[in-house]
Amino acid sequence: MLDQCRRKFAGGLDIGGTTRPVEIIVKDSQSNSNHASTVAQELIFQDEVDILAATATLGTTNPVAGQAELNGESCITNDIPGSRVSSAAKAIPNQGSNTPAISSVGSRMSSTSS
Repeated sequence: MLDQCRRKFAGGLDIGGTTRPVEIIVKDSQSNSNHASTVAQELIFQDEVDILAATATLGTTNPVAGQAELNGESCITNDIPGSRVSSAAKAIPNQGSNTPAISSVGSRMSSTSS
């Protein structure tokens, strides 16, 4: 899924006739609600994203959504227990303009992690 998103946004995102570049950022919540909240704060304050999206379980999506609400960020969440895919994306500002971004945080699960 992450590769599909990267391919889809490789040429940027058309917003009102202007194409804005998009960067995909992956952050791992480590299946921990406290860490998910911390990672969401990093995306908001350090990466300066405009939109967060989170997927995995309520334990990781709720803290991300909470940080988004607390800090006035847009957030898209999808509670999919057992999800194996999570991703993050950020639009790269174009010559100093405020560029809309697509960003997300979640946990990547595999048979070797808890």
